[in-house]
Amino acid sequence: MGLTTQTKFFGLLFSFLLFLQFESLAEGTKEIMPTSGTPNRICLQKSYSNFAHYGAHKSSRLQITIKNTGEKIYFGVGQILTPQLFLFFTLYNSVNDVSFRLIRPDSTIAIASTPLPTSGVGFIDSYTKAINGPMQLTGSSSTGYNALEYTTNMIGDWYIEFDFPNWDSNELREFELFDITVAAGSTKKLGRVWSKSWQLTGSWNFFSSTYPFQGTLYTYSDDGFTTELKFNEFYPNVFNAFSNAIGVQNTGNFEEDAKSRSTKFNSPGYKVFLNNPDPLVFPSGSLGDVSGTITTLGQCTGETDISFNVTSKGRVELTIQIDPATGIQPIDRIIYSNVNTGINTIHWDGLNGLGAPLQNGTIVNFYLTYYNGLTNFPIWDPDQNGTGFYITSTNPTWNPINILWNDQLIGGNSQLLGCNSSPLTGCHDFGSSVGNNKTVNTWWYFKKTTKGPIPYRYRHHTTGLSSLSMCDGDSILFNGTYLKHDGVYNAIFPSKLTSCDSTHSLTIILKPQPIGSGTYSIESCNTSPIIIGPDPIAGLTYSWNSGQTTSKIQTTSSGNYILIVKGDNGCSSLLNYNIILNSPFPIAPIEHY
Repeated sequence: MGLTTQTKFFGLLFSFLLFLQFESLAEGTKEIMPTSGTPNRICLQKSYSNFAHYGAHKSSRLQITIKNTGEKIYFGVGQILTPQLFLFFTLYNSVNDVSFRLIRPDSTIAIASTPLPTSGVGFIDSYTKAINGPMQLTGSSSTGYNALEYTTNMIGDWYIEFDFPNWDSNELREFELFDITVAAGSTKKLGRVWSKSWQLTGSWNFFSSTYPFQGTLYTYSDDGFTTELKFNEFYPNVFNAFSNAIGVQNTGNFEEDAKSRSTKFNSPGYKVFLNNPDPLVFPSGSLGDVSGTITTLGQCTGETDISFNVTSKGRVELTIQIDPATGIQPIDRIIYSNVNTGINTIHWDGLNGLGAPLQNGTIVNFYLTYYNGLTNFPIWDPDQNGTGFYITSTNPTWNPINILWNDQLIGGNSQLLGCNSSPLTGCHDFGSSVGNNKTVNTWWYFKKTTKGPIPYRYRHHTTGLSSLSMCDGDSILFNGTYLKHDGVYNAIFPSKLTSCDSTHSLTIILKPQPIGSGTYSIESCNTSPIIIGPDPIAGLTYSWNSGQTTSKIQTTSSGNYILIVKGDNGCSSLLNYNIILNSPFPIAPIEHY
């Protein structure tokens, strides 16, 4: 499925010749619908996102940046369409139930809720007029459309919002044509229209399949790097596209977070434009490096500051390798941070990847990876991508841009070494089994620099506090001394390796013995049995070394009798009876003389 190379060549040639005929003044349909034969559109559908809806979060707004007061916003739309399925094919109905409003940067309303026009001012009745732009700028009603216009009185990010009565029922509205153009006088200002979360569609054709989406978008990373992304043979229905630094999750482990997943994850971060961002408003980043020495400053709390110098804005990944095994292990720790030109410091709280402190004196290795232009481009429900994306750097220019992805969790393949795309041969193609109702992520960066390993001896004193209940008469070894009395005992454990001494406070609580322990010696010449043992007490247990379990026993034999008396608090008393029974002296007979 998809266009042939020859077809794509003539399509590109046609677009180029069309561009040579005039300089388009529009911004909208011109970028996402390069030819009239591929109806690629912006759309509104609640189940995908709140894109451009009334009251949407700023990450889902359709934004227009104004640099100087007095700049004008020109705006127009074509028919508003909604698909209807009849038997085995799809038709579109034109509806007129969508309203719009224009909001200033301070959230006040510039244009109150108004129905979108269906004719006259603000209505675009042809593809040619949509890509030519406002007649106010072209000077001709035959080439441009008569746009709605608003003269701004405030600099900053303005935004347009839309609504329709059945929004909550998850109905779909597609804008057949649209244009938003910013101009200062008669001079157009491209690269002012953006969103952090575009909702787009390739649209259905008559036979219930989709047209290829062949539009172009521009991502603008937080450190000022712009990437042009062409969709080539991309066959979606409705899809939600955004860009960020983190990926498809936000756990702090980029290797995992960048993986495509079957769950919906909508976390817009970067601005995504229809044209190259206006460099007067959105300045270009510059390629940088990590310069000088990376220093560490550790505290005896286990906390550590890692300081380093970078020559340009970017994003840093600090890996704290605790387990020396290859790769990232659960016990290892990764910290991400956006950095600015100059000295930057990343704070480590001293905990491993499992949330526990390390042992004082442990050697760990730091790895510092510095990125320029790190960009993720997740798409929710892209369906299928016939040829892959074509990605190039535009500001600053830096080639090649290697594309990476990992679709293994959703049944696809992975490319972790990087794929360099070309205009006719893109990278990261996938079928519908991978892309349908999934979040498929593609990522890239302009430059990557890694420093390390940097060995570091972990410093961490401990302030221990514990208590111990033990039976009266027992003892415990603490800091080289046997303790057998109740009370609070403190000890200092010095560390020569890190100079971080640890302290510990031990509270001993004595539990009483059930009865007093003792040793008893009994010697008798009586031939009668001897009864030994204490009086019985309820709740105590008795155990003799001769096997009896009563508190008292009788014996007629010499020997050592040991009784263990145990109480319900777990403590025992030991009674030792040493019994010596002597034979009675014989009585001499009385003789009579």
